[in-house]
Amino acid sequence: KIMFRNKRLIGQSSLIGTLIGALPGAGADIAAWVSYGMAKKTSRKPEEFGTGSEEGVIAPTTANNAALGGTWIPALVFGIPGDTITAIVLGAMLMYGLKPGPLVFQDNKELVNQVFAVALMSQVFLLVLGYLGIKAFAWMFKFPRNVVLAGITIFSLVGAFAMRSNVFDVFLVVLFGIVGYFMEKAEIPLAPFILGLVLGPMIEDNLRIGLIKSDGRLLPFVSRPISAVFALVFLFLFLYEPAKALVRKLGKGRKGA
Repeated sequence: KIMFRNKRLIGQSSLIGTLIGALPGAGADIAAWVSYGMAKKTSRKPEEFGTGSEEGVIAPTTANNAALGGTWIPALVFGIPGDTITAIVLGAMLMYGLKPGPLVFQDNKELVNQVFAVALMSQVFLLVLGYLGIKAFAWMFKFPRNVVLAGITIFSLVGAFAMRSNVFDVFLVVLFGIVGYFMEKAEIPLAPFILGLVLGPMIEDNLRIGLIKSDGRLLPFVSRPISAVFALVFLFLFLYEPAKALVRKLGKGRKGA
């Protein structure tokens, strides 16, 4: 019943997850955050997000799983891993003398079919395991909140230190934890902030590469069909919310008059 009731949201999140998963280096985490934000914007009950809303659970989970399928697009077509899993598989393929790229669909048709078959079978097994593990997962949610948060905090600090063996990274985690706390108190959404931190360096690097190739000119970013479409989509998403709020405000003003 829940799946049928949220079929539109599942389709929307699956599309978002697949498209973002197809971007090299984006990964399932970014797909989950974007899907969550989009679900909150399109929901009829956005105030319920963050309080255990089923839409808030379905959207990122669906996008997370869909992104895993999308990561195979750049991996097999261009030989560029979309996440750590595809990077490991590509490494194994290279060890056996298989070169991912456009020609892999001609030279190794059987391999491509096997990859797709395994990916499809894994989704079926995931559905079965998820159904069987519902009771166990529900039992885990009965853990006291303070115990769970304490465990998450410890693992976050240990993980931050293990990345570069630098104590400064631990202080950064604490600092941004405090920032996140006050952002939640002020009801400022965390998803755009996190996406900015994750995607910021990638956008800067690619912008720098594009400017070098175009001799510092911005016109090529909007003069080619694909880049022009992306620019229009970005402009629409950027202006949609302010325009929607303005129309709503004008509508209320006319009713008051």
